[in-house]
Amino acid sequence: MDIILLLLVVCMVPFVGLFIARISYGRTIKEFILGVVLFPSLLVFIWLSVFGNAAIYQEFTTAGSLANATNEDVSVSLFIFLEQYPGSTLLMGLSIVNIVTFLVTSSDSGALVTAMMTSSNQVNSKHSDPAIITRAVWALTLGIIAIILLMGGGLSALQTSAIVTGLPFAMIVFVAARNLYKKLKIDSNKI
Repeated sequence: MDIILLLLVVCMVPFVGLFIARISYGRTIKEFILGVVLFPSLLVFIWLSVFGNAAIYQEFTTAGSLANATNEDVSVSLFIFLEQYPGSTLLMGLSIVNIVTFLVTSSDSGALVTAMMTSSNQVNSKHSDPAIITRAVWALTLGIIAIILLMGGGLSALQTSAIVTGLPFAMIVFVAARNLYKKLKIDSNKI
């Protein structure tokens, strides 16, 4: 796996972890493992198997057109891939809706978690949301940071920020995972 991608995943750990903890409050560990680890992993496996094999098949039958298109502009490769199938206009429209939904929900979740971490009213309450204005300010701030990174240096700026923040945070994630394992082992002995 590419080290930059791995570090980007590590950088997302606090946001995704806090968001999942928030929506999983009151569930058992078994429900959590099924709903957050196994089911999404199965969906990703199926998705990559179907579309990965379809892309490989298309690559072999069209003499490298998909690879060439990806090398020229990766942002259009999905649409070039979908062009080869019946109902491609519908598939492209659904893809755009899916991409926009992903971006909006990810931005909203990131703003929610950041607002939770910076709101003083979260100390005593597990279920109250931070103020809407706080979430809006954080959503705007995170959007501006993303625009600055893209405009300032594009992919290299994103990679640099992933290295600078991801490497130290990887150590923290490792220690937290080790401590979680120890606590779960202690709790399992009490049952």
